[in-house]
Amino acid sequence: MDKEIVMNSYKYGVVVIALVLSGCQGQNPFSRQSNPVKDYPNATAAETAYVSGQQPPQAAQPDNSQEYCVAPMVVTVGSDPRKADVMEFTEGVNKEYKISITHNRGGALRISHDAPVGATFDKIDENGKTSVYSFSWTPGPKVSEGEAPIFAINYAGSVKSGCGASASKFIYISVRGGKLMPIVSFENMPKENLEFGKPSGEFQIVVDDPTSVKAPVLSIVSEAEAVNPESKVHDGSKGVDCDSKPAKIADNRWAFTCIFDSNLIKNIDTRLGTGQLIKAVFFAKAKSASGAAASVATPYYMMVQFPLIEKKSVTDAQPEEPKEEAVSNGIPVPTPRPSNQGAKQ
Repeated sequence: MDKEIVMNSYKYGVVVIALVLSGCQGQNPFSRQSNPVKDYPNATAAETAYVSGQQPPQAAQPDNSQEYCVAPMVVTVGSDPRKADVMEFTEGVNKEYKISITHNRGGALRISHDAPVGATFDKIDENGKTSVYSFSWTPGPKVSEGEAPIFAINYAGSVKSGCGASASKFIYISVRGGKLMPIVSFENMPKENLEFGKPSGEFQIVVDDPTSVKAPVLSIVSEAEAVNPESKVHDGSKGVDCDSKPAKIADNRWAFTCIFDSNLIKNIDTRLGTGQLIKAVFFAKAKSASGAAASVATPYYMMVQFPLIEKKSVTDAQPEEPKEEAVSNGIPVPTPRPSNQGAKQ
């Protein structure tokens, strides 16, 4: 019987070996004949051995997270960026403005625009990322009687939506002519960024009104399309407080003395403690006492700096100092427990 068991075991062993060799197509499974480098010529050996549990190496990716979330261009009219949104003209009189456009993304700047009829907009200089254009225009008769034109410069490249980067720049145009209107300007404006929480010094909003010998009425308004909290432009109209009665500084010229309170800027909860610099925009509009057309709503930007407040982590907390135990006759006295008297049952 032992002989029979041995023969059966031998028979089954032969069958298993035959199956293994059949699956390997007659090749010895323990003798590797193929060469992976030869079979896969594009394969390369790893420089270091893989360790179990280790994260596999990742290919380096370009950091373009900010590529489409920054303003693609910065537009400045003249030399003062705080007055960069208004160009003033008179009917029948030619006037030229220099407009600088800085292309933040580099490369060729591609733009489109909608200049008023008869106006020209030509590049006259280029220095690195900044191009200088000439805007020249002679407004025709009765242009001032219509809607105040707005000159739009549009960036022709792609801009990622939802991250605050604007693809257009709007420049307001004021035209005086047959039907004259007041013109608003700003004087003695802050030269430094304002520190959030502190009021500005006094400044003047000046109104020239050639149609009246009486003082105009000044109003501070907000333009919804000019406000974009995502790109750090906030509504600052509520922060402007001006004298109701202006000082007459010349014939047909009045000055309103004002201050700006940064605490009244709208929608700034997310800026507190961030150290960010924002623009608080407001628009000044003057109405003539003569009944002539009101002035163009003229914008101005207050630059407001928020302080940076670092949040302390739990590990930064200082440990409490041990309290001294009361001692009576050399024996520590336990600290009495607080009374539960008056607690709700």
